[in-house]
Amino acid sequence: MIIVYGVFVSGVLVAGKNSITACLGWPVYSSKLFQLDSLGTANIIRLIASVIGIPLIITMFVQVWSSRQERPAIQPIARWVLAAFLLEFLLQGLLLIFGFKVALLVAYTVTAAIFWGGLVALTVSVGLESG
Repeated sequence: MIIVYGVFVSGVLVAGKNSITACLGWPVYSSKLFQLDSLGTANIIRLIASVIGIPLIITMFVQVWSSRQERPAIQPIARWVLAAFLLEFLLQGLLLIFGFKVALLVAYTVTAAIFWGGLVALTVSVGLESG
């Protein structure tokens, strides 16, 4: 969760002039967009953190799925978070195919916010069940 938070918040810090990165949560993996942003170390660290975050998120989903018998209460939240995660990557693909259209950017940003909120809710729910 810390890496996801860092990736979301750092977008504002590494955004270049006229960049859409400051408005989005997860970086869009596009060399064209990358060139619009600051090419400094912070942007590269953000991209590396986002790439590291993806398998961590997937690992979390695997763990939640494998504990579905012991923790049925968290399954609905986990499904919503998974849906937001998959939608985020679908929208990223659409952004790369169709370009950075305003409607897609808005959907991408809203989905990132939903994913973040769901991830926090899931983490708290798991913590409460464990405690």
